[in-house]
Amino acid sequence: MSYPIIDCHADTFSKMLLQKKSNKLFKGFAIQPPNYLQHRDITAKRTTNANLRIQTQSLYIGDSLLDKPLTHALEIIAIALQFIEENKDFYLLKSFDEEKFQSKYGILLSIEGLEIIENSLDLLDIFHNLGIRMIAPSWNRISKWFTPITESGGMLSHGKELIDKLNTMKVLLDISHLSDQSVLDLEKHYQGTIIASHSNIRAINSSARNLPDDLIEIIKERNGLIGVNIYYDFLRSDRTEHQGFKFHDQVNYNHEYELGDISDTYPIGFLWVLELLEYYDKINALDNICFGSDFDGIHKYCAGLENPTGFPLLEDFLRKASVSEEVIAKLFYKNALRVLKTVL
Repeated sequence: MSYPIIDCHADTFSKMLLQKKSNKLFKGFAIQPPNYLQHRDITAKRTTNANLRIQTQSLYIGDSLLDKPLTHALEIIAIALQFIEENKDFYLLKSFDEEKFQSKYGILLSIEGLEIIENSLDLLDIFHNLGIRMIAPSWNRISKWFTPITESGGMLSHGKELIDKLNTMKVLLDISHLSDQSVLDLEKHYQGTIIASHSNIRAINSSARNLPDDLIEIIKERNGLIGVNIYYDFLRSDRTEHQGFKFHDQVNYNHEYELGDISDTYPIGFLWVLELLEYYDKINALDNICFGSDFDGIHKYCAGLENPTGFPLLEDFLRKASVSEEVIAKLFYKNALRVLKTVL
């Protein structure tokens, strides 16, 4: 059995623009192999092989491109549309279509950092018309609206104005990069669905980018989603064992996974995803889990989760680790599908 997959965050088209515009940005990563400048985690072939039915792609603007954020955001959309034109099995997802979900591969566009509207909230309507259905007000940069997780503080002077605008739109509000206080502040005013598209659990991994339990409770109350982020620094934990399974930590960046690749030793990243599921079960949040891989936005990988083709093997592992079919289906697509059908 292989479930369809919905992934709520990746940066593929943004990365393609960064590679085109600002190759120097990547030199500090020094990842070998692969050559990071040429490497893409998500490709058309990997998407189809993994049965990745809906992939959210961000309009993320790197620091080096903040000179013209609106222009660069439109260029990212142009790259996405060109990809769809060249790959006829793909489509731009603006509203949910069951037939397309079963037969094609949807790309859902998101905003990750509102620098792109250049302080004009009216531009959000234009971006919505272009296909934006998810909005993260901040990346790790402070704005006029909200404080990001990299700073201390909450909603800022113009935050209520932004929330009032978002309350008129059919979008998902993504809190993944907001400070804890920002989320507590916006929750008092925002009326729609709140998600954390690519965040894990702070009680397991203390990174500030992961969620504390009180914010998870807010997402539960809003019938939202929490996307499993496979970036090593956010997913890793101290856990190395589970019920007789053997695990390895060897990362293979360019491997195209196929069922049957694994015999008796599983990638350690699979164990850490299992640990997240166990914690979500403990706090009654299994109806809110999904994937938010952060593919093409990361430079440090967990073994087994280097690209989408690892997901079907993860599914196989979770089944062998006695995770129920219902929970696996919720993680892979059911929860995200429920929310998308409600909001889009």
